[in-house]
Amino acid sequence: MTELLPVIDTERLRLRALETTDADDMAANMTPAVTRWLSSWPSPLSREAALARIERSRAAIQAGG
Repeated sequence: MTELLPVIDTERLRLRALETTDADDMAANMTPAVTRWLSSWPSPLSREAALARIERSRAAIQAGG
């Protein structure tokens, strides 16, 4: 997939834009313990909802958002 934003690598971390292939992992990680700190993320989060959020996010980046 084409990178929308620069990838930032540090000694311990890699930051990059989400990709549609991240949907399953993203959905699995949105547990109540995580989402209680994220005001707009539901738990549970289905794969389809994760995929829709990723697609909206990528479209916003492409549009300059």
